[in-house]
Parts: sequence; C-alpha cells; structure tokens
Amino acid sequence: MISEELSYSARAVFVSSLKKGSYLLGIINSGLDVLKENMFAGNRVERNKLQTYYVQTHGVNNLYKFNLDSRTRLVYTPGC
Repeated sequence: MISEELSYSARAVFVSSLKKGSYLLGIINSGLDVLKENMFAGNRVERNKLQTYYVQTHGVNNLYKFNLDSRTRLVYTPGC
C-alpha cells in the first residue's frame, strides 16, 4: 500500500534527523524495544475517539497509545 510506504519513509526521515545520543531518540528506541517484545503494551484508544480522517483514509480501526515519558507518547497500530 502506498500510504504505508510513505508512512515508513516519513518515520525513517524523522528518526534519522535526530542526533545520535539525543534524549528523544533514546526514549523512542526504548519504547520500540518494549513494543518488539509485546506489541499490545500500549493502551488501546477507544473506537469512538478515533479521528474520522484516519479511519477513512488509512482504515485504522485499532489504535494504541504508548507513553514514552510523562510528556511524549507514541501512537501506533499493531501488525502494520
């Protein structure tokens, strides 16, 4: 799917733009390590709270939120 390829590309550009050893890159990598072990470690976002744009454009129907720290969160769909 084209949107998945673009989404992956956008992630790669964002992560590669972070300085090695930066705090944000560290918490992103730590969060991804947790999610590699258990992709359902985050909290599921209730279906009625999903934004219509994401449901219609990307077919998102299972969105999860994982808190990286007290200010930063990662939003993802498992298995994509």
